[in-house]
Amino acid sequence: MLNKLKATMKHLQKKRAAAEAVKTMQWFETEAGRIRQEIDQPKR
Repeated sequence: MLNKLKATMKHLQKKRAAAEAVKTMQWFETEAGRIRQEIDQPKR
């Protein structure tokens, strides 16, 4: 029983880590797009 619980916890941690990674990647893409726009259209 305890081993199954530990395995489930490990699985959940992996899932959470994957979700965090996806969120981070989306944030980086958003930031990169914003920076690219600033380079293309410099503020006067």
